[in-house]
Amino acid sequence: MSLVTEVAGLAMLRSVNPAAVTGPDADVVTADLAETVRGAIARADFASWAARVASTGYCANPIHLRGLAQETGPDGAPVGPGERRSLMVRCGNRRAAVCPSCSFTYAGDVWQVLASGIAGGRHDVPASVARHPLVFVTLTAPSFGPVHTTPTSSSGRPLPCRPRRVDDRHRCVHGRPMWCGQVHDPTDPGEARRLGTPLCVGCFDYAGLVAFNWDASQLWGRFTIDLRRDLAHRLGMSEARLRDVVRVRYAKVAEFQRRGVAHFHAVIRLDGPPTDPTDPTDDVPDGDPFPPPAIPVSVDTLTAAIKAAAGTARVAVPDPSDLDGNGLAVVLRFGRQVDVRPIRASRTIDGQDLATDDLSAEKVAAYVAKYATKAADDFGLPPTVRRAADVDLLGLDVTEHTRRILAVVDQLMVRHPRAYKWAHQLGFRGHFQTKSRQFSVTLGALRQQRRAWRQTHPTQGLDDPIAGGAGPARDLADGEDTDADQTTLVIRWTFAGTGHRTPAEAALAAAAADLARSRRTARRSTAA
Repeated sequence: MSLVTEVAGLAMLRSVNPAAVTGPDADVVTADLAETVRGAIARADFASWAARVASTGYCANPIHLRGLAQETGPDGAPVGPGERRSLMVRCGNRRAAVCPSCSFTYAGDVWQVLASGIAGGRHDVPASVARHPLVFVTLTAPSFGPVHTTPTSSSGRPLPCRPRRVDDRHRCVHGRPMWCGQVHDPTDPGEARRLGTPLCVGCFDYAGLVAFNWDASQLWGRFTIDLRRDLAHRLGMSEARLRDVVRVRYAKVAEFQRRGVAHFHAVIRLDGPPTDPTDPTDDVPDGDPFPPPAIPVSVDTLTAAIKAAAGTARVAVPDPSDLDGNGLAVVLRFGRQVDVRPIRASRTIDGQDLATDDLSAEKVAAYVAKYATKAADDFGLPPTVRRAADVDLLGLDVTEHTRRILAVVDQLMVRHPRAYKWAHQLGFRGHFQTKSRQFSVTLGALRQQRRAWRQTHPTQGLDDPIAGGAGPARDLADGEDTDADQTTLVIRWTFAGTGHRTPAEAALAAAAADLARSRRTARRSTAA
């Protein structure tokens, strides 16, 4: 029985006896759900639809495909008239605001990528990588002007936003005070809207903020180059020689701060050069894609190199507000807040307990994976926003700060006509999760493993939307061999739409997805 069917049954049970559904299930199966889904349950094809939506992982915005299944003989000639088929597949969107189910799966995949690269012991990454120099890095953007914030004392006590001091310049050129003595409460909706907004919108460097978001990936690339150069200098060798003894591996995730600018969380690890199993001169004949550095490198040396590279990395990019083409440029750099913390694997290797620090591999992986499913959702911008005027057309409730950022993104379109594609991300056009090639397993490999698992572990009782009748819900390519000596079944799929047919079906799928996530999270907590 799929979770959709279970949710429908619990909803109908609660409509008769509200006290019959208790515990975590009661938070998902609300009293109003029964009336909403009553019509969907009564449909004749409810069981078939429930099986199909279960095969998508209870996706909130499934993609519908239609095709013609045609058997062909050994000579390629059609056999029979063919049969029309339909298929429902998951949308695969990583954003939690668009599809909680697919983003939950994506976050789990990112966790696997990070955890395997930090602690090893999974996905063909040896546990010995936990002994390599390994740090967790946070690189922030520079200041573009003072904003409302929530500082805290060393004991965690909230402090005034920007207290007025005698030696401060109290007002800007626009006559606005450059202080705020209020203690902002982030749990208050009104106060939360003020956090990250500038004290003076006239003084705030919106062009610099959008330029940073637009070319943040270039700045990260320059940082990695400077990191290798500084590391080679500290080890007393050339960059070419460094490649023979040390390789820099990383995985990073971008996150938006309240002020609307992206910053990076990254895991940086030092490896040695991969060994070649076909090269007889290699010391490791079997080959090792994750060897330790060939020379000793301390975490302190890596930390110092990271801080130095973050301070020297510079990229000159065109000024978004330069509409006349006067050659104005903005020099991008990272902010002064550079946090580098060592990571210790929470496991024992060869009898050696490496759990000596609170910043464990699992905690870092969970923390970074959480941000991989977010974009600019906290700013109230759906993916349909393409320009600043869309805010009013869609009736969005956004701050004046967000509107001004979007206005500068509009200016980018003079030089980059396709900049509208990233307006809902405040001009950030980079990937939210990236990694170096040899850090760990790839997302593509994880998706292939999931697809293979679905095909080899069928769900009993599901109606196969492709083959018809009872059988496993599985992914198929355009062509599938049914009998190599006789006929071949060929299916050509075409796009037929997205979403659920009715609001009731959408509500059922959302409730089933919530229930699946809550139960999976509970199992993970129990296992931990």
